[in-house]
Amino acid sequence: MNDSGPKRQLGWIHGTGLVVGAIIGVGIFITPSSVAAIAGSAGSSLALWALGGFIAICGALSLAEVGARFPHSGGQIMALKTMLGPMPSFLYGWSLLWAIQTGVLVIIAFFAADNLAVALLGSPWANSTLSKSVASLLILSLAMANLRGALHGAWIQSLTSAAKLIILAGLVLMGLYAFGFETETLTAPRIQETGTQAPWMAGLAAVLFSYGGFHQITWVAGEMKQPQKTVPRSILFGIAIVLIAYLSSNLAYFALLPFDHVVQSQTLAADATATLFPDWAGRATAAALCVSAYGIANASLFTTPRVYYALARQKLFFGTFARLHGPTGVPRPAILLQTALALALLWLAGPDRMDQLVNGVVFVDWTFHILTCAGLLYWRSRHQEIDAGYRAPWMPLPPLLFILGSGLALGATFWNPAVRQSSLLGLGILLSGVLFYGLFFRRRASA
Repeated sequence: MNDSGPKRQLGWIHGTGLVVGAIIGVGIFITPSSVAAIAGSAGSSLALWALGGFIAICGALSLAEVGARFPHSGGQIMALKTMLGPMPSFLYGWSLLWAIQTGVLVIIAFFAADNLAVALLGSPWANSTLSKSVASLLILSLAMANLRGALHGAWIQSLTSAAKLIILAGLVLMGLYAFGFETETLTAPRIQETGTQAPWMAGLAAVLFSYGGFHQITWVAGEMKQPQKTVPRSILFGIAIVLIAYLSSNLAYFALLPFDHVVQSQTLAADATATLFPDWAGRATAAALCVSAYGIANASLFTTPRVYYALARQKLFFGTFARLHGPTGVPRPAILLQTALALALLWLAGPDRMDQLVNGVVFVDWTFHILTCAGLLYWRSRHQEIDAGYRAPWMPLPPLLFILGSGLALGATFWNPAVRQSSLLGLGILLSGVLFYGLFFRRRASA
């Protein structure tokens, strides 16, 4: 075992690939339908995506400085501990372990497995056991790659991120080709009533959550070369790429399909592709979704174990997980923990229960992002003399605008009764974390 610290071997290209891959999942292929239904017109829908992108950029500017000020494994977790104390840091890691990231890994593995079946066979797997088995193999393949070293996980991330951008670029090219051929204008009203009662702010919430994930690069800052430069650069380059990709993709949807079709579609990307290539749209879209899901699953398994490693190094988790594997320099016990827990939940809970679990902790996840930005404002006011190598411009506007926008978006999610009910589950996870912290780690953290 190696206790001298992780190897710094990742450059800004790996970092940018991680940011893009952690943000672009499967949402851009599905979410535009619900956003369009809430917005009421293509123009308003695009405005929501642009506004969400602006708020995300404010968060990216803020988290870029957090990453520069805390260029260590865990990044954001270390920042929370330093700025706000050990308990918030532990509770965020606890939520990641038992719900947020583990739940995402399981759901995305199911999604990838199901789309792989459609891409290969043209239909779903014959039964749920086969679906679970394929999802398990996908998780195990990623675990094996990440156990071999950080570069293996980073290159999987970079390649799948590049594939996502190529897929979206193809969609945009189809939209450019179709633009002007019997398409509606960007101000066309909704033709058919969708029945949604969600307010406009709920659309902003859906958009903003689609931009989430750029913070994960701070978790692997301990393995970045010159992290005070590469972490901010990767975050800002990555969010800019995603913003362009999201706006271009939405324009393509509206160019390829009538607005009411976008609103009502359950398979938006496949429907858009079918306008030009009806014979192979279904399988091609399923293959694209599988690749995208595989990439975001890798992002989860690549970054999150570094959080458990960082917590353990700070005496906020069991000491076994503070160890690095000597030849590879990766936190092998933490990777194995994440893999084992994901496989257990995959077989015990299934996709439906895991979906409810993740919905219940979205509020918790984004609350910690808000706390991180608030902590940055407090820390900056107390330590102006410390040069982190990067300072967010136009301070204090970026964190303040991110806190305001995220707070409004989180409030809007409570218009959905199912989300309100699921949030009680997130609260229960937090309370169990408080109890666990008091029993095992409070005295160690104080010491």
